Amino acid sequence: MTILVGNFNIDLEEWISTAEITHFAVDVVDLSYAITSGTYFLQDGVAVTTSLSGIPSGYRAYHYPTTTISGPTMLRMTTLMCKNNRLNFCTVIM
Repeated sequence: MTILVGNFNIDLEEWISTAEITHFAVDVVDLSYAITSGTYFLQDGVAVTTSLSGIPSGYRAYHYPTTTISGPTMLRMTTLMCKNNRLNFCTVIM
């Protein structure tokens, strides 16, 4: 698989107030094949509006939640579904 995912806008083990979470962003690149618009976020298993902004060799995927993220679990299950033009898929659970 050639799909690479990184630069998530919330660092690993970073503690932040839920009031500060206005969006999710992550870079998706593939050095061999083009990343396609079939890249999107799921929240709690449901596809959500995802914006893609071009970066070298891929996209930066954004999701702006329409509801407040709160509660004891801090974040809901967020999954990034990635696809390149060779129909290789990548699933990243955040």
